[in-house]
This record gives sequence, C-alpha cells and structure tokens, in this order.
Amino acid sequence: MSGPVPVHTRRLRLEAVDPTRTDDLWQLHQDPGIAAWYGGTWTRDHAAARAATMAESWSADGIGKWIAYDKVTGELVGRGGASRTTIAGTEYVEIGWAVREAFWGRGYATEIGRATLSFVDEVLGVDEVAAYTEIHNRRSRAVMERLGMSFVGEVRATGLVEGKDGVHEDAPFALYSIRGRSAAPS
Repeated sequence: MSGPVPVHTRRLRLEAVDPTRTDDLWQLHQDPGIAAWYGGTWTRDHAAARAATMAESWSADGIGKWIAYDKVTGELVGRGGASRTTIAGTEYVEIGWAVREAFWGRGYATEIGRATLSFVDEVLGVDEVAAYTEIHNRRSRAVMERLGMSFVGEVRATGLVEGKDGVHEDAPFALYSIRGRSAAPS
C-alpha cells in the first residue's frame, strides 16, 4: 500500500500510518505513558483497525497520522498528525501527538506538532486548526501553547477525569486552536 512520502523534521522521520505499520502502532500503545491516556493498552486487533482507519484518512482527506521514528537510530518515538473530526458539534481539522514516555521532555511532541501544522497548511490551507486533550493533561496543553495555539474553552467528551478511575462519557477537555497558520511560530 502506498501513501504520502515520509516527512522529515530535524530529528524525526514521519511515516504515514497504514496497515504495514500495525505492529509499530500496537507497540506504541503498549507504552505506559501512552496507554494511560487511552484507557489501557490496545490489542493487536484494535491497532490493525486503527491503522486501516488512519490509511483511509490519508486517501480520503490527504491528511492523517504518522508514526515517528528517530532519523538516526530508527527507534520508535511516537505518532502524530491530523484528521478531520467533530468536537462539541463543530467540524475541525484536529492535530495530535503521542510520544513514548522515554522521550518525554525532549521536545518531540512539539516537533511532531509543528510538522503537522506545516503539512496541514501546505495541503489544506485551512483557516483554523484545533487540538484538544483532557483538561488535566498539562504536557499536551503545554505543547499546544508552544505551537502558538490559544485556549478556546472547555468541552465535554469521552475520556479520563483526574482523580477518577476508568473512562467517562462526560470528561472535561481543553480545546485549543490556531488561526492564520502562516503566522505560527517555528
């Protein structure tokens, strides 16, 4: 299956997720730092289904998710990218990222986010891009702010609630957006 050409950042090689990346997607979601935000670890079947959905996004929308590898070592660092989604009843191009815990605090999420914003701007040229996360996910919120995104408000969605076990249907999320992409920080 062919997809978009890889995108290269200063430290990363970003490869489009398709079914050939199922094992890496599964491995990524076994990482405790990522699994904690997704209600537990993914099964291989779930990873295969998500890889197929992500590949469909690349075909249908020209945007999608990448697996991020270290350019020098080839080590799996994380994933990120863009998708079309509905947040609190509004359609957005949404960006996101997930980085293995061993790589936290090194700027990889911001690097993936910047590459995603640039790619979305080049491919779609949309006026607004959004990102959202559980309100207590301070690391992702800090990345959004480093990307020049502004806090829009709180929305409710299925997710985690600080101090409570399990996934909740009405969890508070922080919604951020950025307009006029060409003015975003580099």
